[in-house]
Amino acid sequence: MRTKSLIHFAALSAAFFASLLFAGCASIPEPKTAESTLLYGEVQYTGKRGDNVSELRSGIKITIENVSTRKKTTLTSNGLGIISKRDLPCGTYRIQRIEADMSYESRVWQFWREPDYTDRNARFKIKPGVANLGVIRIFVDYEKNIVETTYADGYANAEKNFKERHPDSTWSTMEWTPKAE
Repeated sequence: MRTKSLIHFAALSAAFFASLLFAGCASIPEPKTAESTLLYGEVQYTGKRGDNVSELRSGIKITIENVSTRKKTTLTSNGLGIISKRDLPCGTYRIQRIEADMSYESRVWQFWREPDYTDRNARFKIKPGVANLGVIRIFVDYEKNIVETTYADGYANAEKNFKERHPDSTWSTMEWTPKAE
């Protein structure tokens, strides 16, 4: 009886750790047609906690809004810091909100940024192919209570990283449009 429970525990533990290991490795679904769309971007966190760290972060939420319809979609970064959404309707969108919960010294810090509606750098177009959001960077200095976010850059890095991770993907051969209006 004890042997069975140990084996069961070991099997569950192995499955759990395998799911953690491969959580960020899931492939992006291939396009259904030549008219398919993919929104792709990366989130990078840089923080000051006595030392500077730079890492791609999971769990950061990016809410985008279709400018014409006002429909909002919230995307959450995965274990590799990637945000992606396939088959959004074509149109002009804007980054409506960037938010995250971060832990530091046993406290949870919540932050968000809502770019001004007129901020042209927060706007991008979805059209057939890949809409490249680039790299969204978040800097947090916990001691000084400073949070800074940047977006609308890092397009070449995001595209290069995608093509390295997914060299056989049809998305790699389609048109990549950096965020621009």
